Amino acid sequence: MTPCDCKWCPDGAPQQWQVTISGITNHTCTQCASINGVYTLSRAADFGGSCVWGGPAMPCSFTGFQLTIYQDTVTGNVDIKLVAIGAPPTPTWTQSNISSCSDSSYTLTGGGQGNTTCNWPTSVTVTPIVPAITDTSLNGCLPCLQGGCPEGAGNPCLSPLRKCLSL
Repeated sequence: MTPCDCKWCPDGAPQQWQVTISGITNHTCTQCASINGVYTLSRAADFGGSCVWGGPAMPCSFTGFQLTIYQDTVTGNVDIKLVAIGAPPTPTWTQSNISSCSDSSYTLTGGGQGNTTCNWPTSVTVTPIVPAITDTSLNGCLPCLQGGCPEGAGNPCLSPLRKCLSL
């Protein structure tokens, strides 16, 4: 996959995201606090029209973090969601109406209210890992990244929810 493959990221999508999480404490599992830290999530196969990134397994029966960028079917906004996959109810954090996938960082809110395995924080920070300028996988995105669209595309690339449809 290239950085241009996520249709919800008109300015390109990172191949990886960094998740920073702290404030997790033990509940029924005595290893919850060891989940606190920094994780790298890598691009995975898209699912159901959403762009997906996944990360490593964690203790306490959590199989990893999953970050999803998708269009909300009710509001039409592009949202970002982080889920700790494991014991239900699943800890989930979101930010609605993002206009770019390459801002410096995003603070997602939510948490794992009701999760009996671990006590989860109400916010987490996710940061796109920006590729090196020499990374040629960005070449297909250059028209959008340069602030314009290919001739005939019509809409400005970096405006929220308006993408270069000809990419």
